Amino acid sequence: MKNLKRFVLLILLLLTLVILSSLFNHHRKLTIKFSNFYLLSENLYIDSAIERSKHSDISILVQNAKQRIISKFGSFSSSPIIIIAGTSQRAKAYGTNDFGSATAFPWDEYVVLGPKGYNIDVLAHELLHAELAYRLGYCLREFKLPIWLDEGIGMQVDYRKKYDIDIRLVNEKEIKRVKSINKRPIFNPNHFWSGGEKQVVLNYQISKALVSGILNQDLNSSLYTMIDKVKDGKAFEDVFTINKTLHNR
Repeated sequence: MKNLKRFVLLILLLLTLVILSSLFNHHRKLTIKFSNFYLLSENLYIDSAIERSKHSDISILVQNAKQRIISKFGSFSSSPIIIIAGTSQRAKAYGTNDFGSATAFPWDEYVVLGPKGYNIDVLAHELLHAELAYRLGYCLREFKLPIWLDEGIGMQVDYRKKYDIDIRLVNEKEIKRVKSINKRPIFNPNHFWSGGEKQVVLNYQISKALVSGILNQDLNSSLYTMIDKVKDGKAFEDVFTINKTLHNR
C-alpha cells in the first residue's frame, strides 16, 4: 500500500512539474520582472538586445499608440505590461509572433511586440485588446466575447490600408463564416487565423467593417458605453448588432 501511495504521489508530482513547465514556456511573460529585459518606464520592458539609442523612439511609440485610442474612444484606462522583444526568437519565447499579441489574465493584461510590430497600427490594436480585457474583466473577455468582435474592435485603431473593405461587396455567406459555426458564435481565435494569409486578411477586413458599421450607426452610443451594457448583463449579440441595410444598399 505504501509503495502504491508513493507511486501515485510521484505521478502527481511529475504531472505538476509538466504543467508548471508548460505554463512557464507558454506564458514566460509572467516572469518578465525577473528577466534581463530593461524596465524603461512603468510596465514597459525592452529586450536587452535592442540598442539603447532606440529606447526613446519606443517610448514615444507607446505614448502615440495610447493617444490614438484616446482620440478615437475618449480614454485609455488600462495599464498593461508591455514587452518589446528584439528578435523573433525572443518574441516566440514570450508567446507571440513577429508582430505582436495581447494576453489577458485574471490579474493583469500583457502586450508583447515582435520585431515587425514596432509601428503604431500594431501596437494600438494590441493595446485596445488590453483595454477591452480591463473593462470587461477576464471571464467576459475570455469566454463571452466573440473573436470577430474582439478583432474588429482592435482594428478600429489599425489604419493599415490592406484591411479596408466595402462590406456591401461581401456576401452574407462570408460574413456568417467569420461570425459563427453552425449559428454559434466563434470564441476560438485559431479558427479566425486559419485558412492561409489571404483568408485571414479577409477575416480582419470583414470584422473591421462590421464593427465600424455598428459603432457608426448610433452616434449616441460609444464603444465604452456598449461595453458597460454587456457588463450590466446584456449579451454581446444584443448590444453589438449591425443594421443589415449597411451592406445591402
